[in-house]
Amino acid sequence: MSNELFYFFTIYGEVYTGEIMDEPLFSDYVILIQRTRLEAYLKLKNSQKKLQIIPAYGWALHNKIITGCLRLNIDDYLNQRYKRQAKEWYGNFDRRTMFIFGAGASANCATGSLKKSFLESGSRPPCGPQLFEKRFERFYQKYPGVIHSLHKLQGEGAIDVEALFEDDWQEIQQYGNSQVISRHINIQYYLQELLQHISFSTLTGYGTENLFAKLADRLQKLYARNGNQKFAFVSFNQDTILEMFIRRYFNIEFNALDDYISINDGPVSVFKPHGSWNWGWKFPNLDGKSISTAQWLFQEKINLHRIYYELLGSYTEMVDWESYGINSSMNEDSVSKFNVNKSNLSVIYPDNQNMYFPALLLPYRDKDEFTMPSSHYWNLHQYLSYVETLIVIGWKGNEKLFNELLEERGYKIKKIIIADPNPDVVEGKLHFLKDKGAEIIIYKGGFEDFILNGLDIEFSLKNYTS
Repeated sequence: MSNELFYFFTIYGEVYTGEIMDEPLFSDYVILIQRTRLEAYLKLKNSQKKLQIIPAYGWALHNKIITGCLRLNIDDYLNQRYKRQAKEWYGNFDRRTMFIFGAGASANCATGSLKKSFLESGSRPPCGPQLFEKRFERFYQKYPGVIHSLHKLQGEGAIDVEALFEDDWQEIQQYGNSQVISRHINIQYYLQELLQHISFSTLTGYGTENLFAKLADRLQKLYARNGNQKFAFVSFNQDTILEMFIRRYFNIEFNALDDYISINDGPVSVFKPHGSWNWGWKFPNLDGKSISTAQWLFQEKINLHRIYYELLGSYTEMVDWESYGINSSMNEDSVSKFNVNKSNLSVIYPDNQNMYFPALLLPYRDKDEFTMPSSHYWNLHQYLSYVETLIVIGWKGNEKLFNELLEERGYKIKKIIIADPNPDVVEGKLHFLKDKGAEIIIYKGGFEDFILNGLDIEFSLKNYTS
């Protein structure tokens, strides 16, 4: 069988390949069957061939979403050079502890005399449903993509933000609605500005009596007493509050994406599966415009295909050819696709973010994926195999792909600490670890309860002397 295949590019940036099937019943679609599933598909009777069953064998792409097609020999394009996990995980290091942070951690990080004013602050970090509240009007009034969605997100009959994005995603995939894509791109820029503001406001206004400060200070002292101690953080928050306190107490700068995953050389590794407001792809040529990049992209109705494969670079650079294998491993039928190349991401500084397209995964309910470089993914993949204690703070456990990775790789986990007012929800999501015998410890008072009552138990300074 030839190595040449058709590669179909879509308006939302993903790339699909396989053998084209002539299916007259599905005249509005291109039916692509993955070669590894071709034999099974060809055995189906015509009466069995329905659009609903195609995802088990390949892809049904509506004609409206296809932006182009190339016939490529994949061997000619597998020339990207990836940094996977560190070649050697050297040293007798203790990598047994991993923290997982969700939105509840950032939203409840102030303590003491600052707690009340923080909880009432207009800049308090929002949880998912609160991202588009009226208190953020001064930010979203600049973004028409947000304005166009507010009738569903505010007032009586408001729907869950994840439900909105999931409905919109179906609209994009099934009908190629370019207006909805433009909204989502615009919303990404809104979230970038909002989360930048919230990050700096939390640090400057509530950086003293802060739970992240107390945690980072304790961990730094543990590391100073025993340099073999390592700490891993998985943050599903797209703000940078955690990183700011790590920078303050560990004197670590996050100037490049590699700085987040100092597996061997540094005390901490920070994994952000859903991206960060200060991560993005840099546009090589967007100078000379009188309006912001966000405004220009929205006005011109530029879709993700044009952003990824025209404005940011060519398809040889911007298609992540390695993503096919990663996506295959995450699909129950091993059916796969190609994503945009996240290894081209870089850190954005506040004074030049207009030159970037932000890497922020929108809060879809079911469209789950990792928005981080492949080196981060592979190091997370490896790190999980060392973890014995998992500390979950303000995270509901809803990320399906991460949970699958945790189930596969977290086979040494013996203890799960859940700091959350609703621990049953988290415990239910992590049942696969509990079923294997992991001990569950609960702090119903959330982040504050763990820091005030659990930190000394779990991380006593007297137990960390070299």
